[in-house]
Amino acid sequence: MKVLLTKEQVMKKYDIKENTFYKYRRECLKSEYSDAVIIPSGRKTLIDAERWEEYWEYLSDKRKKRLYGIDI
Repeated sequence: MKVLLTKEQVMKKYDIKENTFYKYRRECLKSEYSDAVIIPSGRKTLIDAERWEEYWEYLSDKRKKRLYGIDI
């Protein structure tokens, strides 16, 4: 069973502000991890915790490659 998090839970877990959450959500929706974001209505966003974690790992790997030239 999927673990779904609210915007507030994601913000608390990752220690990010609301603007930062929406920035990551927007970028995630354009990525191969777009299924991590569940938007059942115009005012509600839920996050698939496992896929979001995979998305954050992807961002980390991408950053390492860019900053350090690491080939992961």
